[in-house]
Amino acid sequence: MTSRRNITVLIISALMLLGWLASCASPGSYAAPSLGVVADSKLTVLEVMKSSAAEEAGVVVNDVLLTLEGATPASFAEWATEISNMEVEQTYTITVQRGSDIVTLTVVSTRDPGNNLPPGVTPTVVPTDQYYIQ
Repeated sequence: MTSRRNITVLIISALMLLGWLASCASPGSYAAPSLGVVADSKLTVLEVMKSSAAEEAGVVVNDVLLTLEGATPASFAEWATEISNMEVEQTYTITVQRGSDIVTLTVVSTRDPGNNLPPGVTPTVVPTDQYYIQ
């Protein structure tokens, strides 16, 4: 179990590094899109970042992330990849499970709120069993 978690953390770190390296290709711009939530491995939202795209769209703590533009990313890594492929200011839909309801929300992709950190740098401390979906 520990080695599987370590592999997952390594893969996520590699994906974040690749995103950061890609952003360096366009000088002076860290405008990578961000959803702005912390979620657990089951994609349950544990924290919604202030002024984030998720907060503006109405995502709340305990929502479970289900679909992104009709696709069903099954893991943090898949969500992170899909979000990173968005353009800043792009409008897209996500569905979440809120209690027993399925809710469709419209998200306008924004840059990581309140900072000028490069993609892959988490603006908050996130425990190792949780993921920041940028």
